[in-house]
Amino acid sequence: MKLTKPQIEQVLGCIKQKCSSYIDVQMEILDHVATSIEEKMTVDGKLNFDDALIKTRASFGVMGFSVMEDAIMTGLKRKYAKLFIKNFFSFFKNKYILLFVLIGYLSFKFQEILANKVDAFAIYISMCIIVYGIVFYTLFSKANRQKKIMANSISNIYLSCSGSFLLLIFAIIVKTKMLTFYGFPATQLAISILIPLLLIYIISALKTAKIGAQESKSLMEKYSILFKMV
Repeated sequence: MKLTKPQIEQVLGCIKQKCSSYIDVQMEILDHVATSIEEKMTVDGKLNFDDALIKTRASFGVMGFSVMEDAIMTGLKRKYAKLFIKNFFSFFKNKYILLFVLIGYLSFKFQEILANKVDAFAIYISMCIIVYGIVFYTLFSKANRQKKIMANSISNIYLSCSGSFLLLIFAIIVKTKMLTFYGFPATQLAISILIPLLLIYIISALKTAKIGAQESKSLMEKYSILFKMV
């Protein structure tokens, strides 16, 4: 027995009173609760919707929906952590290695070109920050429209952490001041390795965010009659 729109709205209202404001978390709980109510009403043809809802809520115990909420949120965090790691290490395959070696080489040569110029590294870091800023602006302008989706919030955390690469690059430049090792420019080499890793990290975070948004939208479409934001 399928629930009607008013009945689904009533279930959702109960969930919103007790659970987080994340839409995808609410949808996961709604999907589970609605299915449970439908099964109870199908098994017992005399059971009405209100009684089935009461029995379903009682089945969650004293803590109510919060137990399921915690489990869903923990599961989502683990899911997207694994997804991000998978995306990140997927770039360390033969078909990508040459590309990122090339990026590292070009970064190394670029540093050589700027080595004798005034404030060369300041220009270099400024360029990195500008590029990084554009990526951030693009992502967060979209995230603002989907800020109530937990999958996007989790993905944004990974992207935010990528700023550590820029800080590390800046620290190497400031602290080492073109350190050499037996005549080899160790500072340039370190930066040339970090730049490709920074790109891999950002791309992996963006891929994770995209998958999270798609999966959230897919679940929301099941109950699209309740939402204008689909």
